Amino acid sequence: MPYQATLRKNIIAELKRHKDDLDGFIEDILTPQEIETIDERIKLMHALVAGKTQREIAEELGISITTVSRGSRILQYGRLQGSWRK
Repeated sequence: MPYQATLRKNIIAELKRHKDDLDGFIEDILTPQEIETIDERIKLMHALVAGKTQREIAEELGISITTVSRGSRILQYGRLQGSWRK
């Protein structure tokens, strides 16, 4: 089984197993920096969908234009491109 499928299967199984304490699971499995980075990426995607400019987002979130551009490419070409717009 490809590593992505195994990883996905493991993540889904653990999320189900820890559904009553997802905060605890996330804090146990990820470092504070990883949690912050994921939160930042989610905020970035929502800001892009809301129509903010890349420069506005970079300034608002205190991140680089490169990071914002990566998010923009995800909206254009990523596997979840349509899902972010819902």
